[in-house]
Amino acid sequence: KKPLISAKSKKARLNFARKFEHWTEVDWRKVLFSDESKFQLFGSDGRKYIRRPTGTRYNSRYQIPTVKHGGGNVMVWGSFSYNGVGPLIEITSTMDAIMYRDILTQHMLPYAIRNMPRGWIFQQDNNFKHSSKLIK
Repeated sequence: KKPLISAKSKKARLNFARKFEHWTEVDWRKVLFSDESKFQLFGSDGRKYIRRPTGTRYNSRYQIPTVKHGGGNVMVWGSFSYNGVGPLIEITSTMDAIMYRDILTQHMLPYAIRNMPRGWIFQQDNNFKHSSKLIK
């Protein structure tokens, strides 16, 4: 099993690799990576499919247990670098550019200044809230 990667994504990944192929380990030690992620208490909140043999519809081996109300989830933002992990921030509402800016100024910047005193390169994905005019 492998994830589907579009031709556009393949090209972007190859361009990224070529752009940074000359970087040394010392260069990569300056990078502070960040992202947000949602964790479900009981599996995924997306659609699930099960392959099963004919005649086994009610066999518990081929069923996915469920819980009422989904069991809950938590959304977090975090960062890490060669120097360690940054603060893990719980996201309690829909994240927009203003909330993202607040996370950067209140959590990421103090962490980076304290733990990466020789400077850092902040790496984030191209999510619209990460690249809005407010953030730049």
